[in-house]
Amino acid sequence: MDQRLFSDKFPEINSDEKLQELCKKFPEYDPAYICQGSVVLRRKFKDWIEGLWKDFRPFADSQFPSAFKKDFMGRSWELYLGSTFLNRGYNLKRVGNKGPDLMVVKDDFYTYIEAISATSGTGPDKVPGLVHNAVGSVPSDEIQLRVANALSVKNEVYKGYLAKNIIKTKDPFIIAINRSAIGHVGDAMIPLVMKCLFGIGDLTLQLRVGGERPKNPKSFWSGKPALQKKSGNTVPMLFFEDPANAGISAVMYSVDSILNSPMEPGEMGDNIHIIHNPHARNPIPDNFFVFGEERRAKGGFVIITRKAVNFDRPPLF
Repeated sequence: MDQRLFSDKFPEINSDEKLQELCKKFPEYDPAYICQGSVVLRRKFKDWIEGLWKDFRPFADSQFPSAFKKDFMGRSWELYLGSTFLNRGYNLKRVGNKGPDLMVVKDDFYTYIEAISATSGTGPDKVPGLVHNAVGSVPSDEIQLRVANALSVKNEVYKGYLAKNIIKTKDPFIIAINRSAIGHVGDAMIPLVMKCLFGIGDLTLQLRVGGERPKNPKSFWSGKPALQKKSGNTVPMLFFEDPANAGISAVMYSVDSILNSPMEPGEMGDNIHIIHNPHARNPIPDNFFVFGEERRAKGGFVIITRKAVNFDRPPLF
């Protein structure tokens, strides 16, 4: 039995036209999977992903290989997370097909992690696609709504695990969101997911009306506890402020796909943001994470407790 993730014997592709033809032959597959598995210039990344899979395979659910072909972004995010922990000195335990995606162990502490790739969505609030060779604005509200939706979806999954007694209320639990499938540029100033967690609005300058303006005006983040959808309905943006969500210990977040993330074992995960829930029922210890940029609420403010490490992004080709 072929144990590889890229088990389909695609022809080698070197043009967009041939890639489009190949995608039409396999409509049930994610085009990103077909592209990664067939384009000659992506062979390096294909081999690297297979190497990650070899180590992660004992801990993956049995549907992972087939699901990888249909949901490349979602499953590659899960693969990258698991591989990051393995390469950074953590242990993984197999959960099975009905539980959380990952169970991570370090020293005497463990946590469950549920991963999701946020998508552009459908309907009037979907994130519009990129328009090439044109000037436009980033659809920040639409992207934020999709990230908030991913958070809500996995929170319901968490509640389902509790109801089925798959996990316990005493178990630490992390939701890991990747938004690379939405597209558009990376987040400005702060990780966008923080706006979903703490009701943060826009960066604002405090300016005097009339008279001489100060040379160095004060700046602050405004509050935005909810976003309004096109329908007029509002979506709360205070996830960590809601006592009902105390079971979520932290949120992990990345804007990068697996193909634009650190590849070296000692650098993997440095592009991931980790935001801790200040009201968590089961908090994550200060020394648990050894990678990424970490934030905690202290003294009424959310501050960076470990800064991100700069890394050279791998070229796509």
